[in-house]
Amino acid sequence: MDKRLTYSVFESVVDSYPENISVDAPEGVLTYSELDRAANAIANCLIKRDFKMGAIAAVFIPNSAAYISSVLGVQKAGGVFMPTDPEAPFERQSRMLAKAEPDIVIVNEENLPLYRRFCDHSGFKPRLLLVTEPKAPVRIYLSNMDEHIEIQPEYTRPGILPDPDDDLYVIFTSGTTGNPKAVLGRQKGLAHFIDWERSEFRLDGSVRVSNLAPTTFDVSLRDIFVPLTAGGTVFVPPQNVVSTPGVLLDWLSGRKINLIHIVPSVFRLLLDELEKRPDHLKLITHMKYIMLAGEVVYGRDVIRFREITGNSVHLVNLYGPSETTLAKLFCRLDFLPENPGRIMPLGNPISNTAVIILKNNRLAEIGEIGEICIKTPFRSKGYFREPELTAKAFVANPLTGDQEDIIYRTGDMGRYMSDRSVEYVGRVDRQVKVNGVRVELSEVDEAVHSYPDINQALVMPHI
Repeated sequence: MDKRLTYSVFESVVDSYPENISVDAPEGVLTYSELDRAANAIANCLIKRDFKMGAIAAVFIPNSAAYISSVLGVQKAGGVFMPTDPEAPFERQSRMLAKAEPDIVIVNEENLPLYRRFCDHSGFKPRLLLVTEPKAPVRIYLSNMDEHIEIQPEYTRPGILPDPDDDLYVIFTSGTTGNPKAVLGRQKGLAHFIDWERSEFRLDGSVRVSNLAPTTFDVSLRDIFVPLTAGGTVFVPPQNVVSTPGVLLDWLSGRKINLIHIVPSVFRLLLDELEKRPDHLKLITHMKYIMLAGEVVYGRDVIRFREITGNSVHLVNLYGPSETTLAKLFCRLDFLPENPGRIMPLGNPISNTAVIILKNNRLAEIGEIGEICIKTPFRSKGYFREPELTAKAFVANPLTGDQEDIIYRTGDMGRYMSDRSVEYVGRVDRQVKVNGVRVELSEVDEAVHSYPDINQALVMPHI
């Protein structure tokens, strides 16, 4: 197997530790062997139904063991997975599916009725619909959705080897045009970041990671594949856990989670909860790493955390847009900031990555504000079926003039600090972050103005 591919690293872990727990979810627990078999069953089913390499499969399943096995199955079949939120408004889902035109949709038993309602509303009909559960036979519905075939699973590994440059996933983000835009990720991009985080923080089979991010955010991929390529366990919380800080804190403690990826706004809510608890130190006894990403981290956040918990837990600031594949800068926040109002540094690039701050198409001096640009061979392929939009964001490096030397313009403003680490200072456009979610105010504008009785509207962020 090609070890550069994330799922092949997972398969090597399966061979070494088949009985280790891979996924702990509300609907059940799966060993590595069971998860591998469930993914193989989906992959073989897809292949036998003429699912071509590079074809798109929409996964209409929220965080669960079924979602994880489905995503692995699509990878093993050489396909491209597209996470779809069953709870998202039908109109938004319709626009996404119309853009991506997935060949096949995968759904679990619980969400099948909701998917049927969506199809009735939108008229969307895939070529095939797969209904899957990790420990049950796969059911296939034809395009008319009335008749189905029950497929006895085939558990052998398909042995398909995609190229590292092949497409892997389609993730939708907010768009400046008012319509969501789809980022097309590739095999080697995901593999590179997962390998980096596992290596940088020396993660092994003892890692216990919470899968808190919704499936439609690319950050969920690190929640899933960091532990699955280290021999650790992915813990999927019940639906009511994430929205209630006190319940989330108890769940993290009860499951002995030792690594979480979380947005700073939710991190602050957990700090509020810790301050209320006389037994707060017991609640984080097992925690080793808290990875913060998606929003600005302030000095006061770090100071407050250290006052509550001491120095036993490592805080890490991660930065990187979906377009460059998960995070591309990091900063270990193991120091105590002097200024509570200071924005914490983004830090330095991860391996095989360069960060260029441009001021009028020249390299910015230390302390000079410019646009943060990222150069890496492990970026995404750009925006799916949006060549003009891709060309605006992924441009030739003006410092070299080489048309093959591509950088991504993030739209974020920053500056080099004295040690050449990077500090964030703001945006060049109307994009804002709400609980770590990228929101284009122009997209909200368009939605508001779609109502016939509204003549004028002003959309502004309110903090």
